[in-house]
Amino acid sequence: MNIALSTLVILIFLLPGIIFRRFYYTEEFSKQYFTANLFDTFTTSFVPSVLLQTGWYYLVEYTNYPVDLGVIGELLTARGYPEKAVLNIERNITPIFWYNASIIVMSGVLGYGFKKIIRKNKLDRKFKLFRFQNSWHYLIKGEIFDFPRFPSLKKDTVEKIEFVFVDALVETDSGSMLYQGSLADYELSKNQELEHIALIGTKRKFMNGTDDTHLHTIKGNLVVLPYCHIKNLNFTYFKWIQQEDGRLHLKEVS
Repeated sequence: MNIALSTLVILIFLLPGIIFRRFYYTEEFSKQYFTANLFDTFTTSFVPSVLLQTGWYYLVEYTNYPVDLGVIGELLTARGYPEKAVLNIERNITPIFWYNASIIVMSGVLGYGFKKIIRKNKLDRKFKLFRFQNSWHYLIKGEIFDFPRFPSLKKDTVEKIEFVFVDALVETDSGSMLYQGSLADYELSKNQELEHIALIGTKRKFMNGTDDTHLHTIKGNLVVLPYCHIKNLNFTYFKWIQQEDGRLHLKEVS
């Protein structure tokens, strides 16, 4: 068997599943794609690849260029140079190119679309099977309230959450310090652990019994707190409500 040629054929077969998986893990869940090892990538790409390749196989049966499984079998099992199979590929290089190009594009579309369907219908919140590994996203955005094992909001819904206020107890050289501010952003490490949080409108005060225990506003637009220095975090979720005079007011969700 020609190992290099067989490996190339297998890689091309798995490519739709790899592309599907890449577009499925996007945006706030993109780190999950990069944390997988080679074995996980292979196993999670195999099923979508089989489904996509099977669908495309029957789809092209309606064209003048059906897939020749005999050629693929020869490429996989040939001990030497599979001259007949290579000549067949050379004669049909254009339809082969469009076959692979179209299945790759559709793999990306389906991967991204499938993720959107799961997110829109909250399937990842309702069923652990569909849940993404970015647990910090569910916690920070308040989506954890929709988890079956977690007490749900009684009056409001998660979609009403528009503002997240953070209390972060940080260990510094001068002692423990409390930072308070609204959450602007967060970043995960390669291992899906929280790396840092960014706050705006931040205030701080010492918590070590010193005389200076008043909240002081921090000058600047943004405060970044490394998670490795944070002892604990408290999240409070707010929504905007309109008062009778037309002004907007923040109210904690319940």
